[in-house]
Amino acid sequence: MGDVSYCPYSNEGPILLDSGPRAMTLFQISDLVDLAARRDKHVVLVASPCPAPDCGRLRADALLPLLANPKLKLWSSLFLDEETAERVAKARATDPDAD
Repeated sequence: MGDVSYCPYSNEGPILLDSGPRAMTLFQISDLVDLAARRDKHVVLVASPCPAPDCGRLRADALLPLLANPKLKLWSSLFLDEETAERVAKARATDPDAD
């Protein structure tokens, strides 16, 4: 569905890559979830539109699993653009499984 710092995830949770090439990261998704849950730590997630010229893709679809699945609650502060926020709010309002 998406990735956070090159760590991929699906609707069900983090995707652990045990073999093959992968990006070198400081934290895995599970590490970020643990840090975000601590009162003495802050994990900031920034979801901005695609920066490529003439792209403009939003991150709404990629954010939905992060909002719905506790195994992906990897931030203490979330920053996003207005259009993405509106699309996420609309999707969550129409989803009976959204918490």
